[in-house]
Amino acid sequence: MNWDAKMKALLLAVLSATLLLAPLQTYAVSSKQAEYDGGTVTQIPKTQKGQLITGDANLRFEWKQADYAIPYTSIVDMEYGNKPSTRIGTSIGVAIICWPCGIASLFIKAKHHFLTLEFTQGTTKQAVVFELGKALPQTMLPVLEVKTGKRITYQQKN
Repeated sequence: MNWDAKMKALLLAVLSATLLLAPLQTYAVSSKQAEYDGGTVTQIPKTQKGQLITGDANLRFEWKQADYAIPYTSIVDMEYGNKPSTRIGTSIGVAIICWPCGIASLFIKAKHHFLTLEFTQGTTKQAVVFELGKALPQTMLPVLEVKTGKRITYQQKN
């Protein structure tokens, strides 16, 4: 193998790794992390990643700059659902390099876990939507049911 062929192979390997791994790092919520996906609470920046902590009296969302607490007694409704999605951007990037692999990567699904909480703050109704890391639902959801005394509504699985 000559020097040009080695450089092309190295460049192809680096570009492939970048296209495949960059979307995971940029957009993914790590397994024990949560991300504020939206809602009526303005104190939390949208798409802020942090930790959901089940304390004695509050569910706290902590991130770098601050935290936000939701008293369990104020929670009116809880809903959980997971949504599968296809990584279109990754598939396009892989298809540029190797089109059969790009087409095959369209069949790889990512599953996103969402927890929606409706609660009252004084006389105002509020809602928050968190995307949960894949390790959180199995421990977080039963704890929330016990601490709030309410059942979680599970959305239909896709």
